[in-house]
Amino acid sequence: MIVILAIGTLIWIVAFTGINLSGKNSMEKSPTAVPSGSNAMLKP
Repeated sequence: MIVILAIGTLIWIVAFTGINLSGKNSMEKSPTAVPSGSNAMLKP
């Protein structure tokens, strides 16, 4: 259980930083890239 939680938190950290970085870059290019990226991360 502890290992699963640790892996889950690591994935969430990487996912959040990835969404934030891609979100800032995509907002300058195309605003439609942000919701598609967040939806992809929500679906396991």
